[in-house]
Amino acid sequence: MTEGEKRDDEPHILDQLGPYKKHPPVNIGCILSETAYKRYHKLTGKVARPVGALHEQTPPRMMYIAEAVSTGLRLNATWGLSFPAMSLARDRYEQVVRFSWLVRMNDPWQWKQYAATYYTKWRKLYAAMSPAQRAEFDKLTPDPPGWMTDTATREQRKEIERYQSMKLVDMVEQRDKLPPVGTSTVDKATLSDLYSSVYVLYSSVSHSDFYAVRLLNISQNPADEYVLAVDPFWPAMLVLQNALFDIVQCREATVALCGTDDIAAFEEMYSIWDDTIHRQGLSKEEFEKAKQAQSAEDLSNEH
Repeated sequence: MTEGEKRDDEPHILDQLGPYKKHPPVNIGCILSETAYKRYHKLTGKVARPVGALHEQTPPRMMYIAEAVSTGLRLNATWGLSFPAMSLARDRYEQVVRFSWLVRMNDPWQWKQYAATYYTKWRKLYAAMSPAQRAEFDKLTPDPPGWMTDTATREQRKEIERYQSMKLVDMVEQRDKLPPVGTSTVDKATLSDLYSSVYVLYSSVSHSDFYAVRLLNISQNPADEYVLAVDPFWPAMLVLQNALFDIVQCREATVALCGTDDIAAFEEMYSIWDDTIHRQGLSKEEFEKAKQAQSAEDLSNEH
């Protein structure tokens, strides 16, 4: 049995989605995400390749992480846990941007730079260990390789960390300008216009700054009790944003891994997504207006 395969006596995790799934826009977003990954798996076949170049081995692993995080986001959002879902939406945004940038660059050297971050991270972790921590670590593993313990020269650090030095905002702007994998509407979908409303906004939740605190309102529930809660539109917003990231990433992954130009299926998903967000008043432009109006109201209340 492969990892993630469902046993007869084991409930599928997506069968455990919460009551917010009854809301049509939430349900549509969940269906779109699930459909995108099913299409990706059907078209690409095996989950991972044991051999091959980095640009062949790495995308399936990135897709595995993307699907796991997307599943977690849907679970949280459909159970009304909007704050955890916001943190995961921030993660999904960074994942789709990084994946799409690498795929669109279509350069094996960039994949090597991406892989080099593994060695940079381990070098920093090992160097930061206390003597006691390092002693315990050395008991668990064979002698660490030289690249982990040797001090890198300035030139080596500059070369290895070149990829890490790129800011996400620069990466996403560059991504939108790179040639897309195809000519469909979903291939032309931009992501840089979501940097502020997704990555920056939801980072407030991850960092627990006061902007996140102000997202909570005091509301009166049906039992006539006062409770803290975020605005009720958030589950739909988060699930639909996530669906966009899933559609884009699954589409680009199929092209990158098997060259399959399955425009029709992903174009239909994107069309349903686009129609849904406009019918629900959740388009990028409308969300920005709502966010600005909320900020203005907060300032007015403070004075």
